[in-house]
Amino acid sequence: MASPFSCVPWIYSKVLGPLIGVQVPEEKVERNRNSMVLALQRLEDKFLRDRAFIAGQQVTLADLMSLEELIQPVALGCNLFEGRPQLTAWRERVEAFLGAELCQEAHNPIMSVLGQAAKKTLPVPPPEAHASMMLRIARIP
Repeated sequence: MASPFSCVPWIYSKVLGPLIGVQVPEEKVERNRNSMVLALQRLEDKFLRDRAFIAGQQVTLADLMSLEELIQPVALGCNLFEGRPQLTAWRERVEAFLGAELCQEAHNPIMSVLGQAAKKTLPVPPPEAHASMMLRIARIP
């Protein structure tokens, strides 16, 4: 189940589609990016407005899963935290709870994708994965 502010459609339309030779129309990419931005605003307004964490004053699984969802676009060059001090403060609280070493260990694999994307050296998914990826891309609103 995707989170209410899922970044997956943007990732598929902006990064994974082109990797397998599928060009997603720019208006779809932008629409999905705008949907992410609106969802982040809702996250801040409804869940983080007067709470330290998504479900209250303590870290829960919701915070851990949400942070990982939001790190993916960051790794691909779309910093969702930029210009969002409330969201950035939440991220810092979650990462402080986890500790620097665990965060680095968890995020290093996905963050290495940023370097690969910048150098255009991302590995192409195997051909047997293309059909399912194309199906997911076709379902992007």
